[in-house]
Amino acid sequence: MGGLMGADLRRSVVYRAPAQWPRGHESIPPLVLALLVFSRTRSLAAVAPAYGYVAYLLLDRFLIPQSRFVKRIRNVSPIAFLMAYAPVVLGTLGLPAVPAPAALVAVMAGALLPFLYERGRTVLDFVRGVVLAAALELGALYLAPTGIGPHVALPLFAAAYSWQKRTAFSSCAAPLLAVYALGGAWLLGGRFAIVIHAAAALVAWLGVSLFPYRVRAQAQEEEPQTGLHLRD
Repeated sequence: MGGLMGADLRRSVVYRAPAQWPRGHESIPPLVLALLVFSRTRSLAAVAPAYGYVAYLLLDRFLIPQSRFVKRIRNVSPIAFLMAYAPVVLGTLGLPAVPAPAALVAVMAGALLPFLYERGRTVLDFVRGVVLAAALELGALYLAPTGIGPHVALPLFAAAYSWQKRTAFSSCAAPLLAVYALGGAWLLGGRFAIVIHAAAALVAWLGVSLFPYRVRAQAQEEEPQTGLHLRD
């Protein structure tokens, strides 16, 4: 009983601890995208969402009261930001719009679910991988301009990552995501161009596999199996 109470107390302390400074995969993408958009538009309104997201990261660090829910929102916020800001970036750069964006959002939200109760490094690597896949997909859209590309790159990364991590739901998630990414793209008219977008997904998966998120040993001991890592 004492051990359980001690573990609960340690978790409560971690949940209420100050948030981290903005991590690289959180802060670098909005700043780079804001630079790209402003260089084309010279519009402060167009880059306001990117700087607003950076402001949120700083507010979370200094002012927002912390809890389990708040920390989980922070950890998945890079994906939410990229998906919300993508139409502005694609339109500004003259790249194809993504068809059925709501479907892509729903698929990626479902892809995240198997990792909600995994160790923190596992879910943060998933988020880092999605961010990297989105960055590579931006380049892939220049090489093979098709709005179907993000429907290939992001879910296919999620499929590869789910297959690798062997979570409780990975036996279902990995093949379903792969079928959506490749089969759906083929049916929507994608042909050999989707190979380039698939390559973006696999390079992102390889990147997070070779360079996983590093956590401090002390922080990892403080919070085993909490879902999203809260201190790093």
